[in-house]
Amino acid sequence: MGIVAVLCGMGLGYPDVTRIGLALALLPVAMLIVSRRRTPSLAVSRTVEPSRLEAGQNAAVLATFTNVGRRRTSPYLATETLPRALGASPRFLLPSLTVGAEYTVRYPVHGHLRGSYQVGPLGLRHRDALGLTYVAVRLSSTSEVIVLPRLLPVGGDAGLPASQGEKGDRPLMSALHGEDDASIRTYRHGDELRRVHWPATANRGELMVRQEDRPAQRRAVLIIDTRAEAYAGSHPEVFEYAVSAAASIAHHLVANGFTLHLVSPTSVRNGRAAASIDINEAMDSLLDSPWSARLGSSRPCLVRMP
Repeated sequence: MGIVAVLCGMGLGYPDVTRIGLALALLPVAMLIVSRRRTPSLAVSRTVEPSRLEAGQNAAVLATFTNVGRRRTSPYLATETLPRALGASPRFLLPSLTVGAEYTVRYPVHGHLRGSYQVGPLGLRHRDALGLTYVAVRLSSTSEVIVLPRLLPVGGDAGLPASQGEKGDRPLMSALHGEDDASIRTYRHGDELRRVHWPATANRGELMVRQEDRPAQRRAVLIIDTRAEAYAGSHPEVFEYAVSAAASIAHHLVANGFTLHLVSPTSVRNGRAAASIDINEAMDSLLDSPWSARLGSSRPCLVRMP
């Protein structure tokens, strides 16, 4: 438009039209130079509360922006990058910040599907006052949100072995005469007389024997098949329910004092099937599956600022 005005002004001999055309032609270039000079120097840090949540639960992300540059920043329209499994990508206005100033934004996320997800990077966009140019900046900082399998209610202790000793009885752990590592139990038919513990027998008024070997710890083996071909033709919810059931059973067993072993194709390949794991390792091992493909980008939503 400006170039056309310059040519018309020069061809028709109108200096004022020529000057207007030059102004129109140079204005976008000038605004682009000014916008590039005002590219912000912003640092962003995120805190996810909580960073580990169950499927179906909500979490809050606190994003703190700090002006680490040497000049005041301009207002920017910010858009956070969220996987679709965590909800819609929030969009909010980042105000102008003085040097060293901070600004915090809080927005919710919802764990629709189990897995490990990345929050970020965050995109900033700014237009000049005339709307001729805009600057797009991407802040590379990211954070991780872990969505654990949903825990289902599991029955009480029915069906769980309640003891650790022989023949279903709990051993009597007596610390007599400093023998902290010896376990004492009542005499049973067939026990060797040389194992009779006479001080404990005199104390209790019945034959007591020393059990040299400490009772074995209760152990449970949890098996889950995570191969995609094992669920061919099934709805993904079938596998999700299986994973939730395995996680719930694992949580219930550990809460009742069992040492847990998780057997899956992954643990077999890694040689970890025979190793005992705690509940956090068990939950982490159930995050990935053939059905946990990441969903695509989501629609942005507006965040109401406080």
